[in-house]
Amino acid sequence: MRLQPLTSFLLAGLLAAVPARAHQAGLLLGYVTQSGTGRPEYRTMWLVLSPTEAHEVADVPDIVVPRATGFWRVGTTVLCGKDGTHEVVWQTPIGRAPVVAGTPCSAPDTSGLDTALASESAAADTSGCSADEARILFVSPTDIADQYETKQTESCEPRGGHWQDSNEVRSFDGDRVSLHDLLGSAAAQAYALAITRGYQEVTQEANCPPLDTSAFDLESWGIKHSRGGWHAIAMDNAVGGECEYEHAIDPPLPPRVTGDASLIGSWTALGRAIPGLTDYFTAPSGGFVVGVTARPAPGIPRELVAYTATAGTPQHRLLAVPFPAQAIVMAQWAMGRHVAAWTSAIEGIRNHPLPPVVGDHPHQPSKPGQERSPPPHHPLIGIIPWRALPNMRLKLAGLSLLRESECCALAGTNYRSTTPRPARMSPAAYARFVRPHRPTHHHA
Repeated sequence: MRLQPLTSFLLAGLLAAVPARAHQAGLLLGYVTQSGTGRPEYRTMWLVLSPTEAHEVADVPDIVVPRATGFWRVGTTVLCGKDGTHEVVWQTPIGRAPVVAGTPCSAPDTSGLDTALASESAAADTSGCSADEARILFVSPTDIADQYETKQTESCEPRGGHWQDSNEVRSFDGDRVSLHDLLGSAAAQAYALAITRGYQEVTQEANCPPLDTSAFDLESWGIKHSRGGWHAIAMDNAVGGECEYEHAIDPPLPPRVTGDASLIGSWTALGRAIPGLTDYFTAPSGGFVVGVTARPAPGIPRELVAYTATAGTPQHRLLAVPFPAQAIVMAQWAMGRHVAAWTSAIEGIRNHPLPPVVGDHPHQPSKPGQERSPPPHHPLIGIIPWRALPNMRLKLAGLSLLRESECCALAGTNYRSTTPRPARMSPAAYARFVRPHRPTHHHA
C-alpha cells in the first residue's frame, strides 16, 4: 500500500511525457558557411522544438540527410594534381569514409602506400592552371543538385571574368533529372520564361550577346530555397563569365520532389510577424515556424529564430541564435516519436567524429587475389557489411577538354574521348555528349 502513491506519481509523469513528445518537432538544416580558409564549408544543424522551448542539439560537419537506408552525408573535397585543382562532390553512408578518385589536397592519407606513391601523394603539384570548384545547391533523401565552375588560376588567366558554371540535378544513383521529368510539356515554356527574365536582369549591368532561345538545356538547372519554398532555377551558361545568369521558375517545387514537407504560408503575414525575415520553414503540423533574419549590421551574422505557431502563423518566440549560413541547402522535418530517434543519431555523429575523405590511387599495384582494405570502421555503421553498402558516385568538375581518367569517371565506361568541347556546349552537356551508351533526349 505504501508504494501506491509512488506508482501513481510515476504513471502520471509517464502519461504527461507522452503528449509532450507527441507535440515535439525537429528540423534538420543543411547549410553552407565560410570556413577559416575562405572556402565554403557545409554543415548540418539539428533543432528540437516543443510548445515551451526550442534548442540547438548539435551542429555537425557535412550535409547529413536521412534516407530510406539510414543517414548519409554529402560533402565536397578538393583534389590536387599536376594540372591544378578540381573539386568533387561525394556522398556516402554515415560511418564510411568517402573514397574519391585522386589525391585530396589537404592532409593526404599515405598510409598503406609504397614509398614512391606516398612521396607522389605528399608532393602533389598544384602549380597547374585549373582551379575548378564544386558547390552543393540542394540535398534531399533522393536527389542532389550541384554546380561546377570551370576556371583557371589568376596567373594563367590574368584577364579575369572567364569562367563557366554548369548545374545539374541527379539522383543518389547518379541519374540526371531533367526539368521535363517534373513539368512535362510545360517545362520548355517555363524554362524560357525564367531565362528571359534572368537575361533582362543581367543585361542591366553587363553587355551580353542576344538571347539564343535555341540553346536551352532542360538538364541545366538547379534547386534553391527562398521565401519558404524550394524553387527550380533555370540557368543559361552558353557564354559564361559575367553573362551567365539564372532565374527561379514558379511555382515552388512540391514536397514529392524536394522531400521537404514544410508548409508555405503568406510571405506578407510572416514578414509582419518576424522582423527582418529573409526565409522560413514551417513545420508540417503548422505548429512551428523557423525563420532566418537579415544581418542587423555588417560583420554581424544573421539569426535563426523559432516560434510556436497556429496554422503557420507565428505566436511566441522560442529561440534566437546566430546563424552564419550563406545559403540553406537541405531541410528535413521529424515529428513526434521520430524526434528522439533523430536526436540519438545526430548526437552519435557529434560524439564520434566521422572518418575523413580517402584518396583512391588507381595506379597502386596489387597482387592477384589481393583486395583493397575497407575504409575504417565507425561505431555508427552497425553491422552493415562493407561490400553491401552502395557505391559512392564521384562527379568531376567539367573541363574544356576531358582527359582520359576524367572522361571515364564521368561516363562509367572505358570509352575514351578526344573530342574537344564545342564552344557553346556547357561542360555538363559535353560530359553527356561523350557517353556512347546513354541516348540523348531532346525535348520540344
